[in-house]
Amino acid sequence: MTEPTEVDHHRSYSQLNCYRRCGEQFRLERIEHAPQRPGAAAVAGTVVHTATEHIDLTLEEDPEANVGHLAAAQRIAQDELAAQLAYWAAHGYSPDRYKVYGRQNVDWYRTTGIPQSVEAYFNWRRDHPDFRLVTLPGHGLAIEVPFNIELASGLTIHGHIDRVFEVGEGQFDFIPMDIKSGRLPQTDEQLGLYGLALSTEPYNLTCRWGFYLYNLKAGEAKLSAPLNLTHWTWAKLSKVYEDLDRALQAEIYIPHPGEECFHCAVSDSCMFAQAVV
Repeated sequence: MTEPTEVDHHRSYSQLNCYRRCGEQFRLERIEHAPQRPGAAAVAGTVVHTATEHIDLTLEEDPEANVGHLAAAQRIAQDELAAQLAYWAAHGYSPDRYKVYGRQNVDWYRTTGIPQSVEAYFNWRRDHPDFRLVTLPGHGLAIEVPFNIELASGLTIHGHIDRVFEVGEGQFDFIPMDIKSGRLPQTDEQLGLYGLALSTEPYNLTCRWGFYLYNLKAGEAKLSAPLNLTHWTWAKLSKVYEDLDRALQAEIYIPHPGEECFHCAVSDSCMFAQAVV
């Protein structure tokens, strides 16, 4: 009998989300480190994030949004896509072997999904000059803002926040934003974590509200309503992540076969994936 793989004592929103989606996926990906098959949507998501970061850095240097800025961002996106495809090709995966859902394969993302996402984000930033990126101590411009927060139990939660903006004259204080290429999330939980993280050292910001920016791959960025994050207390956050930690320390991994199996990078190694109908 082999010894169980030790679970680290750091938690993140991505761990929480993966565990809730499917315990067996969590075990295969993060404990057993099973081979992962790339997904077209996941690769495209990485590409779009790289391009949006370029857009924000460029606009910070030259706030006059123009066609040249957008063209440069599109080139960055295509270069990053080529790099991602080369990486996975070196690991034995050609685009025809990627995980896809519906018709959104690599070719669709190359010609449609990625260009539309990049242009949608560029247009949104151009059309919303009242959203101003914050400059944070020890980090700089508030893009991919890192955080590590320690709960009273000693459990550490870490992660990165896509953006932190100021809006208006104190109307919303400081607001964390998460950028989604696809649909609007069904919960403000991710933003609640970000708001509490920003309230601690070294940032010490007051974040009562948060936003999702979503729908990029459809070609039109949509902004969620302002989401009130004040109900996310330390007690509530601690319960969520300490319960997750207890489940992982107890090695409880409940499989959840279903639609997500079509997106799952480790379904080839999963004995439950064939249960999907």
